Amino acid sequence: MKFFYGDGVDIYVPTAGKEIQSSIDFSIDESESYNICLDDLYHLNVAKELIPKEKDSFPSLNEAIEMYRKYGKAVGFGIRMGTSTYYGDYTLRKKTYKVQQVWSTKENKSIDTLTSRGLKKKERKSYHKVTGCMAMIGYHRDHKSDTFTVYKFQAVHNHPLNDFDQQSICSKIHKLTICDQELIVKASTLNIGATKAHKLQASLKGGCDNVTASKIDYKNFWRDYMNIVGPNDAQCVVDQLQIRRDNYPNFHFEYKLDDKVLNVMFWTDKTAKENYSKFSDVISMDATYRTNRYNMIFVPFTAINNHDNTINVEAGLLSDETIESYTWLLRAFLKAHGQIPSMILSDMDPALCTSISKEFQGCRHRLCMWHIMSKIPAKKQLHKIVWNIHLEPAEFESKWNLMLDKFKLRENKWLDDMYNKRDKWIPSCFRDIPMCGLMKTTSRSESSNSFFNVFSSPSNLLVNFMFNFDTAIAKQRHEQKRLDIASRNKAFIEVQKEIKKAFTLCFQKTSLIVNETQECTIVYKNHKTGERPHFKILHRWGVGNTETSNLLHEASYFYEKCVDSVSHDLGKLQELVQSLKTLSIECEKNVVTKPNTNPIKEIVENVVGLHIPNEIDIEAPSEIRTKGSGKRNRMQSSAEKAIAKSLKVKRKCTRCNEFVNHDKRNCPINPSKLLMPLKKHQ
Repeated sequence: MKFFYGDGVDIYVPTAGKEIQSSIDFSIDESESYNICLDDLYHLNVAKELIPKEKDSFPSLNEAIEMYRKYGKAVGFGIRMGTSTYYGDYTLRKKTYKVQQVWSTKENKSIDTLTSRGLKKKERKSYHKVTGCMAMIGYHRDHKSDTFTVYKFQAVHNHPLNDFDQQSICSKIHKLTICDQELIVKASTLNIGATKAHKLQASLKGGCDNVTASKIDYKNFWRDYMNIVGPNDAQCVVDQLQIRRDNYPNFHFEYKLDDKVLNVMFWTDKTAKENYSKFSDVISMDATYRTNRYNMIFVPFTAINNHDNTINVEAGLLSDETIESYTWLLRAFLKAHGQIPSMILSDMDPALCTSISKEFQGCRHRLCMWHIMSKIPAKKQLHKIVWNIHLEPAEFESKWNLMLDKFKLRENKWLDDMYNKRDKWIPSCFRDIPMCGLMKTTSRSESSNSFFNVFSSPSNLLVNFMFNFDTAIAKQRHEQKRLDIASRNKAFIEVQKEIKKAFTLCFQKTSLIVNETQECTIVYKNHKTGERPHFKILHRWGVGNTETSNLLHEASYFYEKCVDSVSHDLGKLQELVQSLKTLSIECEKNVVTKPNTNPIKEIVENVVGLHIPNEIDIEAPSEIRTKGSGKRNRMQSSAEKAIAKSLKVKRKCTRCNEFVNHDKRNCPINPSKLLMPLKKHQ
């Protein structure tokens, strides 16, 4: 008989669960037996001071757990949390810890579905089972002294113990730290999933063995996070945006419900309003899709700043693309900014065009030229007329008519329709508007949508979408700040090009002989102006903005600062490690463990900074079908039809006696089917 041991107490006994005496008799054969005393086995692989003893006392539960964890690591097993009991005041009374789940081959089971018991019992899709090891340790907490005492210690195992190389995997179970949890949620704001987040953590920490949690733990946490936030998704987003509106100056948020379902929402902050007040000459808006799991339409409002970069001035989410939804969105826009833009650019969506003409009276509405020109197959001759910004309106009309006569397109209804709308898309019709040449197409909006899609995912909750939006906006504003600083000492690249052209091309040389002298003095005046106000970026709600997260970031900052200071000195680095170990022991003391009714919910609230409500007044919309999504019953190719046909269960045809995909009535050798062509000719 084989047996496995680590210290003499922890041994592998196939009949675990039974009480053993102070010694165990292992019979080798009928003539000879060996008595192995457990006291002698204590000295084999583990030090005596690591072995738990009943009535051992610890000042905190964390120290007690750490003791058992170290013991398990030395012996060859991991631990997991067992049962907990509490006093009447809901403080901990008893706590047990067991051996982590050990797997073995699953036994074959018999199931009879004819019985009521067999119908109710569901078969787990697993090839393993828990061995039911009885090894455990129990702690009792003294209510007065707040100390923890070992009241029970069971050391017998019914499974092989792990080797030293397996301890790194064994110890990972149930060790997801708050830093791991925060990394998972933060990585999601960059469209990085839980699996890649685990790879990133392993790379940062020097290998998978140094990560305290497994890839499955990362995925399970993300699953729990989605299950907690998912049912409260719309409520959480509205609540948090209302908190920002109530606490941050000049933040604007509006939303609309339809039978408790979120229909439309609009938001903008102080920085976006300042950008709009300075760069509202031309605004572009274009809807984009696949940014959230509900298919709500994301509509960002885009402008061009003084660095010729695309910036976002506000945004909205719509549940449909109707006139009512767009009208509500534009009204919220006017309420937030108080003025309409000089010109707004959009595609040819009829609902959007109607809403703009209704709400933005006095604003020039320009249609995207790309959407129009892409509908013309042969357009080389047309380009010279349409895209020429130097043509006067009368000159354009003359050349347009000549083109129609040349290609015999006078009867083309679509071109006639576009000519009647020439004041909405032809560049020569916008020459009287300042900055009209900034945007002729919605390519800026398309670029902005592509930029946001990098950070978002079609499976996003609305909460995650807002995190991704905040991350994208923060990156966009950081770039604007960098360019502001860079432009203090040098001119824009476009200005440099113009100066270079003027210097190299626009000059003439003149020689004159004069008898008089004329002095000319040019005085350059430097009109000093006050410092431009700094665009303060609001502190946003979300990952990394809770009090706990801020303190964690501060602690991480000082830790990295200390490591960076002593990294060149091995002695000082060792002193730092020793100091951190001492500090770690001090931090683990006097930690009172309280029962958690829903620990995952509390973890999500602490890490993400969301308040998960108990009652839901606002629900997220069901999956929305957007414009142009097409029908679900698309035409299938012959290959797809053949594959679907091959998957069907074949049955026996009584006419041809073969297992095929037809029956007696539509069999190819059916006489009635063979006579059908003859009947048609008759």
